Amino acid sequence: MARTAAISLSVQLDDSNVPTAIAWSADDAGFAGERPCVAMNLTMWDAEQKLLSAIGLWTKDTRLADMYAYLGQTLGQLADTCRRAAGDDALADRILACADEVAARASTIAPAEFERSETGSSEAMSHESNCKNHKREPISR
Repeated sequence: MARTAAISLSVQLDDSNVPTAIAWSADDAGFAGERPCVAMNLTMWDAEQKLLSAIGLWTKDTRLADMYAYLGQTLGQLADTCRRAAGDDALADRILACADEVAARASTIAPAEFERSETGSSEAMSHESNCKNHKREPISR
């Protein structure tokens, strides 16, 4: 039987429109009410226009250590989606290599740098990644 399930996001913003709190809920989440989080990515693929729409948010007090863990796990989840949806093990392995690069980068940062300032600066996260230099290959099925 077909049904509709809802996913909901709420974002609290400060006077400069910087997120101070993010929460989410879903009909099938396995818990009641909203659950807080400190970072999120929401991406939607428009098959007709062949365009990705994306929202990436993190709260201004997100610890850098949490951001690196989040980025690495996001890449791991993307690799899993690539493997399951496209059946492309080679590309999934390349995405996992990028996740490993994030983990390696995180391990080089001094513990004091893992705390963000109250301004939510992301300067420590703006390093160039070799992942962007990977040659793009078409997804094969």
